Amino acid sequence: MKNQRKNLQGFTLIELLVVISIIAVLSGIATPVIMSRIKAAKILKAKTVCRSFEVAVDAFENEYNYLPYSGTAPTDDTKLRSDENDGLVAVLAGLEDVVNFKQIKYIKYPAAKSKRDGMTIRGNKAALYDPWGEFYYIIMDYDLDEELKNPFKSGPTNNIRGKNVLIYSGGPDKEVGRDDKKKNRDNASNFK
Repeated sequence: MKNQRKNLQGFTLIELLVVISIIAVLSGIATPVIMSRIKAAKILKAKTVCRSFEVAVDAFENEYNYLPYSGTAPTDDTKLRSDENDGLVAVLAGLEDVVNFKQIKYIKYPAAKSKRDGMTIRGNKAALYDPWGEFYYIIMDYDLDEELKNPFKSGPTNNIRGKNVLIYSGGPDKEVGRDDKKKNRDNASNFK
């Protein structure tokens, strides 16, 4: 009988501490890997939004034979933002009825509850935010020369040809650097 009682004893304090320390070491090793995967997934998501925004602009141009704009039609390449102030997102979302008089919805993104990763719509205004809660930068080829200045590089020979729109996000560090590959590595865009 005494031998049976001895086998029913629980774990010792030392055994529990060893198991807890092993779990702590494994989680310490796994956390940076998981965080880097999450960061990479957010960058990929932002790149996908940039490419789909370009497709929306091209579809708009195919339908109307001009590039989308808000306010008065620009005649030079223009840098815009995807927030409510510029109005371009509202035009492409079909919320505006002058430029997009057929009110076709060229973009449909998941609704954002706040300024976080998605599209917010308030009345006839819309804004598009990246996974880090920042707006996207948009450069449109309103002068129709099929050449846009690369925002990541300086110099006249670094222009991007053959695109109507460039759209990009600063990425997790929210910075857009010029001529610095390390700073640009985490940026999401529809070009490179």
